[in-house]
Amino acid sequence: STISVLGEVQRETATPYDKGISFREAVNRAGGTKQSSDYKNAYVVYQNGDVRGTKSFLFFRFRPKLEPGAIVVVPVKDERRRISLQESISMTSALASLTLLVRSLIE
Repeated sequence: STISVLGEVQRETATPYDKGISFREAVNRAGGTKQSSDYKNAYVVYQNGDVRGTKSFLFFRFRPKLEPGAIVVVPVKDERRRISLQESISMTSALASLTLLVRSLIE
């Protein structure tokens, strides 16, 4: 009876199941997460096909319990598109032009 850890971890692996093994400990046995991992949205796939994700309440996160044969999946973090300098300058100048236009219409 093992637990598999897949996805954005240092080394995808199958580790022996120990009673009471935590979600974090299973990920640590796989070498921990990569920088591109989305650990807060990691989930567990059980042998019977059930899938359980992490639940949040206020500042607390409740990770699913691990059972023999479970697969822990750590997904890839979505990349955020950064605004280039040219885009920010054009948006700022458009906003300034719009502000001047509205101001001239009011006066």
